[in-house]
Amino acid sequence: MHRFGNDDTWSIVDRAEVRPVWTIDEDAVFDDIHTGHEIVGRYTFDMKGGFQQRKALRHARGQMIKTAKEMGWNVFIREGWSVTSLRRGENDFRLEVVYRARPAQSECLSSAKEPPFLTYLPSK
Repeated sequence: MHRFGNDDTWSIVDRAEVRPVWTIDEDAVFDDIHTGHEIVGRYTFDMKGGFQQRKALRHARGQMIKTAKEMGWNVFIREGWSVTSLRRGENDFRLEVVYRARPAQSECLSSAKEPPFLTYLPSK
């Protein structure tokens, strides 16, 4: 049986990253859009029984949307993320998610429904 480090050390199992990309339609009209500076959220998820990268990424994005709304923004025009999967011993799993977004205020644009390139991550 393979052991991942000792029982006190977290070992990196996998890492996926999508650098920030434009997430609005290229035909969008920019006449009435106000943009903010990039915001970054860092989230850690401790899990038992395995990794759920897509679920963690969606949750992190949801938290970022809440933060942006509290700041007066209603749409993301650029988004990117990284997910690092860690393991300690046989049963401890951790995901570290860093989500980057450039928020904006617009009456005519809407955010994408999912994080960009979500399908890069395993479905389970």
